[in-house]
Amino acid sequence: MQSTLQSIRRRAIVHVRPHSNGYSVEIIVQKDLEDTDRTQYATETTAGQRHDGSRTSRVDDFDDNPQTLGWIPLGRDTTLEQILLQDIFRRVTQKDTPGLLNH
Repeated sequence: MQSTLQSIRRRAIVHVRPHSNGYSVEIIVQKDLEDTDRTQYATETTAGQRHDGSRTSRVDDFDDNPQTLGWIPLGRDTTLEQILLQDIFRRVTQKDTPGLLNH
């Protein structure tokens, strides 16, 4: 829902380390907001229109989409971290169900 009006990316880093009786799993999810030079459907453009009656032709295709200037860090997404940890825990602890390859 947050990414509906603006671009937000999430990057997950997962560390799996051997522990005395098993493994230790650490998940860090960083959330970043896209910083652009203008909005997607802005009325201003980088290619201005001429209103003096002269005719111009464009041979090249001009990409008029907003350009990404960088990403603004928004901190960690702890809710998504917990969801991922719960999913991993559920997959590791539940019994395997017989499938096509299991006899």
